[in-house]
Amino acid sequence: MQHNANMLIAHLVLTASLALSGDLQAAHLAFVNLDRAQPGITISATRDRVGDAFKRLPDLERYLDGLRKAGMPEE
Repeated sequence: MQHNANMLIAHLVLTASLALSGDLQAAHLAFVNLDRAQPGITISATRDRVGDAFKRLPDLERYLDGLRKAGMPEE
């Protein structure tokens, strides 16, 4: 992310990871930065974009739950 601030997947993974680790304050800040890089990003758009990368639906849902906890809206 230091070399490419708009690298969407890095923002997504950081945001979800922070939320799932329980650091909701840092996760929210990461989401603010994510939203700057990709204005208006939503859970549904993220599911469409990265859903095929997950082999197991429970893993995708856990990842999306982390993004929800960080403040990403559904639509």
